[in-house]
Order: sequence, then structure tokens, then C-alpha cells
Amino acid sequence: MRGTTNRQTYFCASGPTRHCTKVLSTNAGFLYRIPAFVMKKLIPSKIARGSAELAILSLLDQQALYGFEICRLIEENSGGALRFTLASLYPMLYELEKRGWLSARWEANQEGRDRRYYRLTPEGKKQLPSLRREWHAFFVALDRLAGVSHA
Repeated sequence: MRGTTNRQTYFCASGPTRHCTKVLSTNAGFLYRIPAFVMKKLIPSKIARGSAELAILSLLDQQALYGFEICRLIEENSGGALRFTLASLYPMLYELEKRGWLSARWEANQEGRDRRYYRLTPEGKKQLPSLRREWHAFFVALDRLAGVSHA
């Protein structure tokens, strides 16, 4: 079965259980396949872009991670609502490293490809509580204004 809505196409297998895959297309013509039964509504990139800093620092507060892991965990921990490509993630990682909030080191792995692991610095740990407060204040203000918690 196939249906199209606003450049989102759903492919569903028939049978006792229906497994659907959502295919998203972008202006550049790229396609992304996402299991629809796992996916919550994807947050538009204009909104998600601002949340990258907090998302990255929050993950790295728990453990050191390499770029692909950061992308995967952001998507996984947000229930699929937030998604960053490696192309959009790495400039943010470099910027946070430049500010002194992250440090990075190369490590070899068993597959032979070196990975660059990022970790939060003491300065980055100091920034995280204030970022969380700023985002909380933002959501409270937005809720007062637009009633988003009841949407």
C-alpha cells in the first residue's frame, strides 16, 4: 500500500502486522527511510538546529562519544523527533571544541578506522546547567504565550 502526503511517502506491508516505512524527500532530492511505527513527528530543522548544542553537551556529559554515535543517540533518545546529519553535526562539534567546552582525541578501533571521540571539558560541564535553565525558561515562556503543553 502506498500513500503520499507533503513529500512523505508511506510503504506498508500487508499481513497480520503492518510494518510501514516512511520515505522523506528533501529539496535536494535525498531520500530517508524511517520506520514509521518508531518515528514521532520530526521536528523541523529550523527548530532543531538551535537545540543541537544542548543535545550534544547532554549526551557527552554521560560519556565520550564519536560523531556517528552522537547522531544516532540524539535520534534514538528523542524518539526520532530530532535528527542531525554528520554534515550538520561536525561544524557544531568543532565550534564547541573551539569554545573549550569539548575536547577530542583520535582512537583506533578494531575495524581499522580511527574515530574521533569527544568529551565534555570542565568548562563545558559548567555551561550545561545554565543552558538547561535557558531552555527551560524558553519552553515556559512559549507555553505561556502559545499554550504548547496543551497541543
